[in-house]
Amino acid sequence: MGYLAFRMLVPRWMIPIVICVIAVGADLAHAATTYSASVQWPSLGWMDQYSLDTAAYHHIGPQACVPTTATNALIYLQNSAPSVFGTSLTGASYADWTAIDATLSSQGYMNTTLANGTYFRTIPYALTKFVVNDHGFDFVKFSGMFQPGFWTAQFSKPDFIADGMPTWNFLYDAFAASTPVMLSVAYRNGDGHEILGSGLDWNDANGNGVIDFDEGAELYFVDPLDPSLTYPSDQPGGIAKISWGHLWYDSSVGGLHLTYDQYLGGLPYDPSDRNSANVTINGAFVMAVPEPTTVAFLFLAMGVGVLIFARKRLFTFSASPGLRFEARVF
Repeated sequence: MGYLAFRMLVPRWMIPIVICVIAVGADLAHAATTYSASVQWPSLGWMDQYSLDTAAYHHIGPQACVPTTATNALIYLQNSAPSVFGTSLTGASYADWTAIDATLSSQGYMNTTLANGTYFRTIPYALTKFVVNDHGFDFVKFSGMFQPGFWTAQFSKPDFIADGMPTWNFLYDAFAASTPVMLSVAYRNGDGHEILGSGLDWNDANGNGVIDFDEGAELYFVDPLDPSLTYPSDQPGGIAKISWGHLWYDSSVGGLHLTYDQYLGGLPYDPSDRNSANVTINGAFVMAVPEPTTVAFLFLAMGVGVLIFARKRLFTFSASPGLRFEARVF
């Protein structure tokens, strides 16, 4: 609207009011918004990757962050719906968790080795194989975001994975649904690591929808190098330890950047062995249980299917007798 038209349509006495309304509207458009969400942290697993640093497991502990974080995510999945899973996914003891971790690290799953670690692209394949093929829980919902270039002819991108650097919206939506997120991260030197995201706190002070460096956003997670709140006899004893770090959007890489105080790993536990970690989040993977009503419907449908099958069998009988991320992942 031109100035003359504005003067013709708006009486002089209303001009200050209109200007005030426009200013307030502009302020509201950029109003601060707080985002805060977390999972039920007592349900998180606290498996330590160095529990695989023995001859029985070929001393792959230093490289076992991916299968160990996957194990901790599976523990949460089992704990989130005990009436559905019972203890069939990860068992009921630390020894059971160790066995699951060893399975996920083996050939046919993630193929973790001391020389090469784990390729991030094996994550969705190994976990769908474990959850769906091995245990039959085909109602579990898988989703994720991975930096383009992870995939190969052998490990092509699954349909439920979105191309792109993981966004804060993806993480926040998962946490708000009480679902942890496996986070594949890369150090500045090109090596990689895997942590289990469990929460986000961020005040978007300028309302621009971008996590700016000076907004002090915090990401919460379980690090498989330091997963336990207690270490009786210098061994992990639970419950899950929640680590946290400074999170922001780094425009130079087009993704989320995280800095945190990291335990360098190893058992027996030595809390003084720490360093500052600088990582970019390159991948995110989620395993979720549908709403309880959906699960109930699925089990009802399964029950009806079994009943129909049983009746059919009875009738018949009576008739006639599971860019390579060019980095070592720790």
